[in-house]
Parts: sequence; C-alpha cells; structure tokens
Amino acid sequence: MQKEIKHTLHLNQPSQEVWEYLTKPELLEQWLGKTDFQPVAGHKFRFFSPYGNDCICEVLEVKPYTRLVYSWQKNSAKDNMPFNSKIVWTLAEKENGTELQLVHNGFTALEDIVAHEGGWNACCRQLEELVNTGEKSYTAKIEVVKSPQEVFNHLKEVSKWWSKDYEGRSADLNDEFVICHPGQHYTKQQLIEVIIDKKIVWLVTDSELDWLENDKHEWTNTKMIFEITANGDKTALHFTHEGLVPEKECYARCEQGWNMVIKERLLNFINDGKTI
Repeated sequence: MQKEIKHTLHLNQPSQEVWEYLTKPELLEQWLGKTDFQPVAGHKFRFFSPYGNDCICEVLEVKPYTRLVYSWQKNSAKDNMPFNSKIVWTLAEKENGTELQLVHNGFTALEDIVAHEGGWNACCRQLEELVNTGEKSYTAKIEVVKSPQEVFNHLKEVSKWWSKDYEGRSADLNDEFVICHPGQHYTKQQLIEVIIDKKIVWLVTDSELDWLENDKHEWTNTKMIFEITANGDKTALHFTHEGLVPEKECYARCEQGWNMVIKERLLNFINDGKTI
C-alpha cells in the first residue's frame, strides 16, 4: 500500500518568500487553513476545521528557508480514531525560483491516503497560484454524508442545482453546455477532465457578463474544478473557480453567486434531492 503523498511545486519566488507562505498564519489561512502555527520547534498548534475534525500538530524541525517538519494528528477516515502522520516541507533554490516538495507520510489506512490526497491536490494548487501570481481564485468546500459516487452523479445534473436556463450535456468528457440568463449572463462550458467519482473540470470557452462595465468576457478561459474526497462516512467537495480572482470586476458579485450556488443549492440537492 502507498504510505505517503508527494507533491513537487515549481514556484517563481525565492525561498525566503515561499517560507512565509509556510510559516505565517495569515498566509497559511489563505491556502491551507486557519491556524495558530509558529515556526518554533516544540510548538503545539492546530489547523482548525469548520467541520470539527481539527488537525492537532507539533513542530518537529525548523531550518529556515530549507526545511520544515511537523506532526499531523487527525481522526481516521477508516474508524474515526486519531492517527498520527508527518508533514515534511523541503525548499531548494533554483535558477528561476524555488522547488518546494511536500511529503506527507505515516499512513496506515488506504482511506486516509485517499482522503488527504484530494485535499492536498486542492491546497497545493492554491499555494502555487498564490505564490506565482499573488492572486487567489474563488474556492468553496462542502461536506456531506453521501458517497463520492452520489456526489459525482449529482454534480452532472447541472440544471437541478446551478440554473434552469441550461442547454446541452454535462455528463461526459468533451460535453458542452450553456448557461444563459438573457441580458445578464452567458457562459459556455466544456468538460475537459472527468475522473469518475473523483474530479470534474469545466473550461469556460465563451462568456459574456452584460452587467460588467469593462471586460464583459472575464470568465472566458477560466476553469471550474470540482474535487471529491472520501472521508469516512462523509465526502468533501472542493470547488475552485480558477481565474476568478478578487482583482476582476466581476469578483464580488460572482463570489456571492457561487456561495449561494455551491453552499446552498448544490448542498441541498446532494443532501435532500432538493432542486432549484
């Protein structure tokens, strides 16, 4: 059985800048979670979860700008009992920035590897975007007492949770669909990645947001990424609208819209079958 998770990120900032994203609580909160972390060996801290399953940690090793190690205790997705693992961050200076490697090891249950792998995929993508562009795309997360298969199947029924003004198909790779509110919102999406029960990615190939004053095509070439992770009897759904960043004119209104669509409509549809 695979016993560790590895990610290697190529970042365009020097190691001193990358180090801050690993050690400053206000920066950690932007991509990993709210925390009371301090880069001091022996310091005990938490990553706080809105779902009640906090990560209890202790700093084991600190070598500024090169290596950071801490323990990671979380309730197992297999039996809900606490299990211990370890996070190792390694930074290496490169010609055009920093190579950052994450190794999360110490797993004993396949369920926990699966649960953490989806989370790390989303977090590392957010970290890479933050460091390389200084921007953070819109994200949302919901957790339901449903199987990954049920969540995946509900996602494909777009007209039941996003908009009734829907035309096309949204089930299989290369499918295309349109959401159109005349005079307000037009977007055309293509499914560019589908991993059964794990991931769906839509690429916005065309858009027109008529209420914008400047660039009415701000959604064009952005991506909507849905990542599904099993966590015991629950399933977490991470949503990222990649490219929808605070600097865009549409961000504030779209943030409100996605909060309603993901955290209310989609959540209710998955949980209770309630359609719009």
